[in-house]
Amino acid sequence: MRLKKCFIVLWLMLLVLSITGCGESDTDSKATDPTEKVSQEEIDRFNSYVQNIRGGTFLKEAKTSGDMAIINYGSYEDYIKLKPNTKITKDYYTTYWSTGDAINKAMMEEPIRLLREFPWLNKVDLTLPFEGVKYTVRIDRKTVENYLNVNLAEIHKDSTNEQWVNKIVNKYFNKEERSKYVQIFVTTS
Repeated sequence: MRLKKCFIVLWLMLLVLSITGCGESDTDSKATDPTEKVSQEEIDRFNSYVQNIRGGTFLKEAKTSGDMAIINYGSYEDYIKLKPNTKITKDYYTTYWSTGDAINKAMMEEPIRLLREFPWLNKVDLTLPFEGVKYTVRIDRKTVENYLNVNLAEIHKDSTNEQWVNKIVNKYFNKEERSKYVQIFVTTS
């Protein structure tokens, strides 16, 4: 009789666990769980990756804090302080950010790229000062995914990059869509 009770209790525990999902492997939620420790290898990969984002030359700070990326571009003066022997002139800096919609590209595309490339990131906080205006975007994975109607973790897993190109780049990485995105998500001060 005691064995039967143990079996029933065990069976009920397994039933509860299967209903609640405990014990299941959910890589998407684990990857974006802010309490999950990110490996030093991933932090190093992030640090290397951000040096190549749009305007990466002008980064003042790029770091992670838990599940958030903090990206701060600097003014030309900040850049000169960080790289006093640079050959880049103020005119080049000004032309770089004022040509086309370079600021909108940085404010929209780079956070999306970071969220796609690093599934453990949930938020991106990006600032860019230019000609007395500070552009800021604070965006999270869920908001981006809802806006673009995509799952960035799925797109990250696609080694062919077809989903990335077809669902995001070809649809949203154009001047008109960047402008819409910036009007919704970017603040200025």
